[in-house]
Amino acid sequence: MEYKLNQLSTTWEEFRVKLMDSDLFKGAIDGLTTLVSRINAIDFSNKFDLAKVLVSIPIVIKSIKNIGKTLVSSIQNSISSMKKIG
Repeated sequence: MEYKLNQLSTTWEEFRVKLMDSDLFKGAIDGLTTLVSRINAIDFSNKFDLAKVLVSIPIVIKSIKNIGKTLVSSIQNSISSMKKIG
């Protein structure tokens, strides 16, 4: 049992490292960083800037959902690949 748990732990660590190193994950982080930087640059006292923010909220939410779906899909594919190997 201990051998199997160690094997699982090692496999999980390899998966985690690959996921964190993936271009997809790095791209998602870069995209969110850009988004937060743009939000920081907004002058909320300016009604025009505030209107742009309110209009863009649904787009941002959809983008975040799409990033999440893509990450989940990538994780599922990686798990499927690990099952085929093991």
